[in-house]
Amino acid sequence: MEDLERELDLADLAVAVAQPDDIAQIRKNKHSIPRDNVVFELAYFMGRLGRKRSVLMEPATDHVKLPSDYDGVTTIRYKFDKATKAGSMATACNRLRDHIRERGPFNE
Repeated sequence: MEDLERELDLADLAVAVAQPDDIAQIRKNKHSIPRDNVVFELAYFMGRLGRKRSVLMEPATDHVKLPSDYDGVTTIRYKFDKATKAGSMATACNRLRDHIRERGPFNE
C-alpha cells in the first residue's frame, strides 16, 4: 500500500485495466468481473487524483460488470488482438494520450 501511495504522489493520472478475469454470481446471474484489486485501485486513484484523472480501460468485446457507482468514470474501451498486438491497441492508446494531454500536469 505504501508503494502505491508513493507512486500516486508522483502521478498526474492513473490507469486501471479491467479484464473479465473472474466470474461472480449476482442475483442469480453470472457476470464477468475484474479482479478485486482493480476495483479497489480505481477507487483509490479517484480518491487521490479525482475522477477525471483516473481512467478505466475496459475491453470493447467483453462486458465486464463494474459497481454501479463507477458510472461517470472516464472509460476508454480497447480491443486487443493477439495477432496484431500493439496495432490493435493503437486507437485506445491514442485516446488515452489525448486524455492525458487535455488534463496536463496535476498541480498546474
